[in-house]
Amino acid sequence: MRRIKEKDDIILDLEEKLQQKADMVDGLNEQKQTLENQKAQLVEKLKRNADMVDGLKEQKQTLEKLKDQMKVQLKEVEKKKEENKQKLLSVENKITEAENKKTDKGGLLTEKENLTEVKWKLDEQKTNWEKLILNVEQMLQKIDVLVSSAQVQETTGYDNQGFELVDERRTEYSK
Repeated sequence: MRRIKEKDDIILDLEEKLQQKADMVDGLNEQKQTLENQKAQLVEKLKRNADMVDGLKEQKQTLEKLKDQMKVQLKEVEKKKEENKQKLLSVENKITEAENKKTDKGGLLTEKENLTEVKWKLDEQKTNWEKLILNVEQMLQKIDVLVSSAQVQETTGYDNQGFELVDERRTEYSK
């Protein structure tokens, strides 16, 4: 009778241990599913980040082309300014000659006035092109920062996060 009781106790103990192991397996399966869900979410987040980075890179290329076009326009304005400056100097010299010869300088003064007005307009255009180029350069810098931070986050943050979670779970079950 005592032997039967001992065997029953051993069987109960084994059943209890078996149940504990079954519970542990269930817990591990739940954790596995949680980790797989987290992995899927991270993969989706990485895909969205990659898409965002690709979009930003496309915008960057477009802005760089636009910046190059603006620089061409700026050079054209500077060229026109130089031409206008030469014409203005020429007219001023003719006015000086006309004053020395005591001849009529009415048409020359009108031409000088027109050239001076063109000069102001060209100065304004130059300033506007320079401001636009500066704005584009600032936008390009912001895009570079966004792309860099997205790539750094992609390579560091996500890799470690999964391992930290696994390590945390391991310590729970080793107790």
